[in-house]
Amino acid sequence: MDPSRLNLSLLDPSVDEDRWERLIASIGERAEPILARHRAAVSPLLLLSTWVRPALAAAAVIALVCTLAVRAFDGPGIAQFDAEPAAERIGDLTTKWITDDRTPTTEEILTVLEGEGL
Repeated sequence: MDPSRLNLSLLDPSVDEDRWERLIASIGERAEPILARHRAAVSPLLLLSTWVRPALAAAAVIALVCTLAVRAFDGPGIAQFDAEPAAERIGDLTTKWITDDRTPTTEEILTVLEGEGL
């Protein structure tokens, strides 16, 4: 054996088996409170399930506030969006762009979506 090497024979469990067993038992005793806390901990799914009722209540409140806001601000000053003419314009323009074999510009797309016509 090389004298400059460390003597690690004290760590060998087969040298003193009683000491080794006492060491394992003491580690287990010290770890027991931590292990008990882990065993008693709530599973992630159970923890998430406790949030379902408050989350649904919050969603209902948000939906109610949004509905009331839309009804309060829905007046003659707000332009109504009609999807049918917009869909027709987009269809017509798409057909034109395909037959012309070209890609539409951003300005053309925005013009159609804003409802300013072809």
